[in-house]
Amino acid sequence: MSNNEIKGQVKQVKGTVKDAVGNLTGNKTLQAKGKIENLVGKAQEKIGQVERHADERNTARKVENYENRLNRDL
Repeated sequence: MSNNEIKGQVKQVKGTVKDAVGNLTGNKTLQAKGKIENLVGKAQEKIGQVERHADERNTARKVENYENRLNRDL
């Protein structure tokens, strides 16, 4: 799991809590800030997933290139 995925999930939890507290207390501003933080967290988590998948593809490509070089040298 990438750093952005973890940070995004933390923001989602914080946003959900703020949204709930704002709802319970009737604080519309806090509720709106919570919804925004939740959405920002979802976006950050998605960015982290994309980064992780790109790193995995890059690693797989490096392994494949290495295997090809080994096979040529044999």
